Amino acid sequence: MGGLRTGEQPQSLIGPAPAEPQGDDRPNRRTRWAVVTAYLLSGAVLFLVYARLSQTYTLNSDSANILLMGSDLLHGNLLLHSWYMSDVSFYPTELPQYALLESFLGLRAETAHIAAGMTYTLALLFAVMLARSGSSGRQSVTRTLIAAGIMLAPQLGLGVFAMDLSVGHIGTAVPLLLIWLLLDRAGRSGPRWYVPVLVAVLLAWVQVADPIVYVVGIGPLGIACAARVIRGWFKASGSWWRRITAQRYDLSLGVAAVAASSLAWITNNILSALGGYTVNRLPFHLTPWSDLRYNWPAGWKILEVFGANYTGLSGIPLVLAVLHLVSVALVTLALARTAWRFFGASLVDEILAVAIVLNVVLYLLTNASDEAAHEVAIIVPFGAALAARVLVRARDTAQAGDRAPARHRGPAGRGAHRVPSVRRIRLALRAQMIGQALVVGWFRLVGWVRLPGRALVTGLVRLVRWFWKARWVRLGRRVVAAVWVRLARWVRLARRVTAAVWVRLARWIRWPRWVRLTRRVRRSRRVRVAGLAAGMLVLAGYAVGLGYEVTQPAVPAANTSLATLLVDHHLTYGLSGYWTSSVVTLDSGNKVQVRALTLKTLQRDLWMAKESWYDPQTHYANFVVVDSMPGYFSHWEPYALIKKYFGTPARIYHAPPYTVMVWNKNLLASIPGNPTTQG
Repeated sequence: MGGLRTGEQPQSLIGPAPAEPQGDDRPNRRTRWAVVTAYLLSGAVLFLVYARLSQTYTLNSDSANILLMGSDLLHGNLLLHSWYMSDVSFYPTELPQYALLESFLGLRAETAHIAAGMTYTLALLFAVMLARSGSSGRQSVTRTLIAAGIMLAPQLGLGVFAMDLSVGHIGTAVPLLLIWLLLDRAGRSGPRWYVPVLVAVLLAWVQVADPIVYVVGIGPLGIACAARVIRGWFKASGSWWRRITAQRYDLSLGVAAVAASSLAWITNNILSALGGYTVNRLPFHLTPWSDLRYNWPAGWKILEVFGANYTGLSGIPLVLAVLHLVSVALVTLALARTAWRFFGASLVDEILAVAIVLNVVLYLLTNASDEAAHEVAIIVPFGAALAARVLVRARDTAQAGDRAPARHRGPAGRGAHRVPSVRRIRLALRAQMIGQALVVGWFRLVGWVRLPGRALVTGLVRLVRWFWKARWVRLGRRVVAAVWVRLARWVRLARRVTAAVWVRLARWIRWPRWVRLTRRVRRSRRVRVAGLAAGMLVLAGYAVGLGYEVTQPAVPAANTSLATLLVDHHLTYGLSGYWTSSVVTLDSGNKVQVRALTLKTLQRDLWMAKESWYDPQTHYANFVVVDSMPGYFSHWEPYALIKKYFGTPARIYHAPPYTVMVWNKNLLASIPGNPTTQG
């Protein structure tokens, strides 16, 4: 753009710009502003909807602890010193978002719902942007409807918790979608040297926040780049060096994936050395073959994140769940098509498909299947973008036409009227002179070290020749050659047998006839109209389902009655189980602070907790709350351990299902295994 073409004079570049092409860019600018306005308006509406939808599920101590981390970050603890995270830190991604919102809204339960609604809205918008990338006209509209429809209405209940409330991996999808969008735009406009650098830095940034990036980010990028390099190697011709240099962009992206992992490791070590937070590492292992049958129920959680888990439902929720099976079918079909033509797919399509498969497979085949559905939440935006991109192909001719005018068609192309000034030409000439000087200096430096380099290369060549002529090496070469010849014979025989069987099977079922019939059905106008009508009906059902879910009553945060009870009895600092600790602190507006103890040992529960909370020199805890309500998120009654370590309480308050026991001493000094007490 704006560069000198061969045979032109500089005087023609600084003359008056042609008046004719100036009007050609106005429709494009209007279209761009219309798209930006549509994104902003739809984003604002969806943000309000999803913030309201998040309130239909109970807020628990997980979200409360994230808010407390954000509050501590906001008050100057930038490295979150003495904080113990979960197995995911969220430090550079969602924690700054929560801290920023708390600076405006304060430490309230509504802040968590607003942050969750914002995260899911961003994930939906970026998935739509990635789906639309490279398309225009009807294809762009269709892709938008498919991607937005798949993510439009999370399933009421646990689906809302996994997608629109829990601080889980759905937030990690937002920066990853931005990275894939960068790769897609760069692949269409031409490789740039800075793209691998940006990808490495951004992936490292997200990797510090969430280790699942190994599975859905770094790993898929490396696998896709390796596949593209292998494909390019076999397609290219010439020497091996030319074949490799022809794939230098894909190789650089693969190196960027490895560099991102290294950068994240270095960053985590630096944060630890500076006294930052500590991440709890959970065991991760493959499930034994004999126990895999216990993992298959986790497949319902995959349907849950897509809103299609119909077990135990009736009425309108059942209809909506069955309707969301269409989304699962579309994503499955997109995965199948990508796998069928994997080596012919685009880089981003390959990455999305590999990420979805890896996430699902590792979820079903490891101990991660015991976790909630938020472990696979990232496959929803990835699947939505992939389904839209694969099932609705953009016209390659239109893409080529869009790119050609800007670079090859001269004054008739877009941007040709943007003529560079004399200052830009002078800067270009100076840059050229500096480049020439650097090249001359480089060659002189190479000339100084040429003699030692030649000696080293000569020595290496002689060493390789001697090694290659060794007796045992020659014997190994013969063995490998013999094995390879026999293996090649078996492969050729297997290919012939497979081809013969396939030909006979195709003749028996009249395969060409069915193929011709299928193509006719695809080209039929009636079939296309019927498909469009069915798609619009499904999309309308999703919209109606979203309206139904939003109109459900808001659910208050957990243990609000307990917070009121403690405030009324002027109890300000105490101990309890994990699920009745930080959420009470949040419900009371930080007037009552409850810290968590483990159920089996009554030691400090350092899961998303701050170590200084248990210091008896700075805090005075004089009560313990037990909860008799059955269930994983409520029951906590270690009466025997409480009596063993804390003794007999001075007062007891009963407010079923809660029992509050009060002592006239600081219980923090009696917590077993408390290092602050031992010090």
